[in-house]
Amino acid sequence: MNVPLYGVLSDGSLFFDFSDFISFLLSIWWFFTVLLIVPFGMKFWLVWRRYLWEKNEGYTFIEIIPPKNVPQPFQAMEHVYEQISTIHTSLTGMRDIPKRWWHGKQQAFFTVEIVATGGRIRFLIRCSKKHTDTIKVALQSQFANLGIAEDVPDYLKLVSWATPNAEWDLYGLDFSLSRPDVYPIKTYTSFEPRPDIVEEKRIDPLSTLLAGLATMGDDEYLFFQMRCAPVTGKETDFYQRSKKVISKLAFRRSEKPARGEREVVPSEMKLTGRERDVVAEIQRKASKSLFHTNIRLLYMARRSLFRENRIGLAEQFLATFSAQDLNSFRKFRKTRTKVYYYHILYQRFLYVKKRQFLRRYILREVPLYPMAGSTYILNTEELATLFHIPLALATTGIPVETIASKVGAPPLNLLTKRGDLLDEDNDTPSARLADQPRLTGASGREEGDNNTHTQ
Repeated sequence: MNVPLYGVLSDGSLFFDFSDFISFLLSIWWFFTVLLIVPFGMKFWLVWRRYLWEKNEGYTFIEIIPPKNVPQPFQAMEHVYEQISTIHTSLTGMRDIPKRWWHGKQQAFFTVEIVATGGRIRFLIRCSKKHTDTIKVALQSQFANLGIAEDVPDYLKLVSWATPNAEWDLYGLDFSLSRPDVYPIKTYTSFEPRPDIVEEKRIDPLSTLLAGLATMGDDEYLFFQMRCAPVTGKETDFYQRSKKVISKLAFRRSEKPARGEREVVPSEMKLTGRERDVVAEIQRKASKSLFHTNIRLLYMARRSLFRENRIGLAEQFLATFSAQDLNSFRKFRKTRTKVYYYHILYQRFLYVKKRQFLRRYILREVPLYPMAGSTYILNTEELATLFHIPLALATTGIPVETIASKVGAPPLNLLTKRGDLLDEDNDTPSARLADQPRLTGASGREEGDNNTHTQ
């Protein structure tokens, strides 16, 4: 006969048989095991499928060789990011479930990187091979005299995955935002109020970073990496969060009016001039194309030269974009390669943390991969402020490889002053232009000894 687990005795008191209840739980142990294993199993499955997707996708490096002087305003670089945002792929529909869970497809992304190796500074973009043409066209459409080199070897081949070791050490950290990402950082509109401003009066915030990178020695490396993945309103609640913040700022309530009284002046009319500017900045950020972004720095050197504070040369660059009433960057402590001395197994834990950071840097993973929530949203204006073509390298003295201005021959259908049409006949004016320099192609480099001249 089955004895009930609980019931009411004759005197009206309740009873509960704990032994039978425990036996019942032990009989369904497999159910709780499934509840614990399935979420982790799904996560590891997704990580594995994404790894295979990344392996088959194929990535390449594009090196940007800037000219000595860039007359284009910052807004030109913003247009570049607008064009690159077209690599976005929607993966939110029901038909996209097999793509995500079986093929491992994820949102397309690219990284912009500034590296200093042995005193040499380079500008690189890492992207999928199928997006190479999109990025090249976006750059060349705004910067005609820009040099572009394709299929550049990965500079991280200089780095051993076994770092730190007996000879080399590293220090790295990611950056997050000090306030919700609906608040923008200080952008180029603060450094270049008008696009038509005189070139000599423009301020380039990137010069702070380049000056710090230029101090690296032969056995010192300092890397700046910014990972960008385009995002739309269907994939994020950014627009809803922006509206909530704007509503909170614009329709704030001051002191509660006395009973029976009404406020004569609407709440939104009580905003100060700067508060109105903040609301306008938030609205402007939400009106442009958005990217899931992460910024990280990595410093590596031989142990005889290693100085952890050298990474501060790049940190001060990010401090340039701080605004007290808007937003600023701060260190993301969860991934910083630093452990407090009172931590158990201090040396071992620090070693593991450094190895994990180096792996995430090499694979261009988000800070808490495979967990989400470690990136933030920046728009095209903010990205153009952080990474753009240096404005005036000719006057800074920073050791960056530059390309001379390019000169191309006029089109063959151009009329001369006499009204002659330039064609391919030897006795026409076009024959006299045969020795004129021409552009070579996508690489942006000229051929011959007399093909370039400096401005």
